[in-house]
Amino acid sequence: MIQKDNGISGRSSRPDSGAFAVKTMTTRTGRMIAACLTALMLSGAAWAETPEVLCELSRDRVYLGESVGYRVTLNHVENPSPPELAGFDHFDVKSAGTQNLNSRQITIINGQRSEVVRRGQAYDYVLTPRRAGLLTLPAPIAQVDGVTLQGRPLALRVVEPDSQDNVRLEI
Repeated sequence: MIQKDNGISGRSSRPDSGAFAVKTMTTRTGRMIAACLTALMLSGAAWAETPEVLCELSRDRVYLGESVGYRVTLNHVENPSPPELAGFDHFDVKSAGTQNLNSRQITIINGQRSEVVRRGQAYDYVLTPRRAGLLTLPAPIAQVDGVTLQGRPLALRVVEPDSQDNVRLEI
């Protein structure tokens, strides 16, 4: 049975044109997908180059006397200086090292080359609260190419350990 071309089925009123219609539809779909992927890569590349400061805690609740991991990540920057941690008066702050986040990924698909470059540095700290309560970690500040970048403040709940009247020691 021969049907008229409705643009969906890929069939045509010509008996010998069925393969051509399917091939044309597949080629159009492939071109549409390629165009969408290219647009996504280009929009992602423009967005990815904006310098930013990210902050994260390893936990959001600790007991008084415990320490918590704190990471400040400077994304999309080359050779950054360590961030300023001003206002951390309720914490003992110790540096736990840095991690270089620079990387380059090159992909070649069907002769088309794409490249993703990431630049950044992560700074790790160990924070030990000096008092109990809901404490706010101030936003870290970083200077990058003459521009001041600021992270976001985070909250940490510090709980007093339960007191005990009885202590049992076994040896």
